[in-house]
Amino acid sequence: FTEFYERELEETGYKESSHKMYKLTLTKIKAFRKVLYFEDLTYKTILDFDRWLKRQPGLGGSSIYKHHVRLRTFIKAAIRHDYIKVSNDPYTRFRPVRGEEPNRPYLNADELASVEALQLEDEVLERIRDLFLFCCYTGLRFGDAIRLNVSNIEHRDKGLVLRMIAEKTDKPLELPLYFLFQDGDEEGSRPERIIKKYLAELGQLASCTGAERIRFFPYTNQYVNRTLKQIATLAGINKNVSTHGARRTSATQMAT
Repeated sequence: FTEFYERELEETGYKESSHKMYKLTLTKIKAFRKVLYFEDLTYKTILDFDRWLKRQPGLGGSSIYKHHVRLRTFIKAAIRHDYIKVSNDPYTRFRPVRGEEPNRPYLNADELASVEALQLEDEVLERIRDLFLFCCYTGLRFGDAIRLNVSNIEHRDKGLVLRMIAEKTDKPLELPLYFLFQDGDEEGSRPERIIKKYLAELGQLASCTGAERIRFFPYTNQYVNRTLKQIATLAGINKNVSTHGARRTSATQMAT
């Protein structure tokens, strides 16, 4: 089964974000038991896997539930390929418990201003701060924000517009950056000023082949979240600041 899972994962053509999560679950399965055969997939094995997950540090109920959901996705695929009988699906008897989503706090207006006001000499810290702020201003998902490049920015009479295919929904996304978080600055709205900074940085590479595909923020979610803790400390914010918290900050600020 573990070989089937790995082969199916590579051949199905999942989106990058889904592929990463399915592979993470496969890593957990192999850590639990290096090789799983189809006949191993019994109620007892799934129960043992659930108990093993609960003993792993840093895994909450929500994460454990998602591992079960992903595992069952590939068990269903194995059933479609006739490797497992429908009657032998262990999840017809085992029901994983959906855990509570982790608390991801948002920033209030004063805290957001503190992050904006930071004078950062480290280039990486500054870029990750800008990435976080851009997500706060736009509500953009992290997976979309890290794919941003020159080709996603359209210049119109009123200002800059972001256009891309959203990773999660696979649908066209169009955001008028000039309309968001306006504060009367001649350089444009707050998200526009961030984008203009990186457009100017890449301007000298405009003649190079592929320059329009260079990402503004080429970082992983884990690295950004670790760095955001450092930025929050520098800004005097005693909260677990994260990339998902940026979306919550955006929604809260828009609502108020």
